[in-house]
Amino acid sequence: MSDVEELIRSRYQQLRDEFPEVSASMLTPAEREPSALRGQRAILDEIRPTIVFDVGAHFGEGALKLRNAGYRGRIVSFEPQREIFELLAARASSDELWTAQHLALAEKPGTQPINVMRLHLASSLLRPSKKMSDVMPAEALTARSEPVQVETLDNVAAKFCKDDDRVFLQIDVHGFEWNVLQGAERTLKRALGVKIEMALVPMYEGEMLMPQISAFLYERGFRLVGLNPVSVDPRGHLLWVHGYFMSAATL
Repeated sequence: MSDVEELIRSRYQQLRDEFPEVSASMLTPAEREPSALRGQRAILDEIRPTIVFDVGAHFGEGALKLRNAGYRGRIVSFEPQREIFELLAARASSDELWTAQHLALAEKPGTQPINVMRLHLASSLLRPSKKMSDVMPAEALTARSEPVQVETLDNVAAKFCKDDDRVFLQIDVHGFEWNVLQGAERTLKRALGVKIEMALVPMYEGEMLMPQISAFLYERGFRLVGLNPVSVDPRGHLLWVHGYFMSAATL
């Protein structure tokens, strides 16, 4: 195991030790989820992407899941948190078709503060809601502010996409998914599939929930073809799901 992989595993273990009451599914590296892996493999086999934009990459768990599902094409990962990005970039450096970008994506370019939580999996450009505070221990949500560079997916995708590329999007940005979509209109027109995290209850102030995000994508010609649960509250009620959408043109 490389030094980078060992460090990332130790960071997850540190979170599990520090916050044992947090839902285990939040603290399990995503590439280990077998049911999600099977679902993603089927969609990748069907749409055969040549480039994936991985928005909210964290340590690159989603990119590794793509590789584990058999995808061998180009990946462009985006992560705004400085310390997390450094590990992402180190991980991506061993894969010549994987590029890491130190950026947040939103509806317009600029600079915004990100709320960096002690439970860094919950860091967001939005503030945690009361529901999040009810589910997570207060110390996990203790935040510091860090300025991050922001771009739109449309602007960045134009630099990486070729005319004949088959585009797949995966977006997991802790309540900021709606904002990413607002800056991705042109990219969505050529995307064949989207994997996106959606909340069923407001975990961040001002976030849009699964009904609004689904309606937005349906209006742009996508259809929901799969769901995977991500995390639940102490009563077992779903908090987040990953939704898999495919362009109606591919169905």
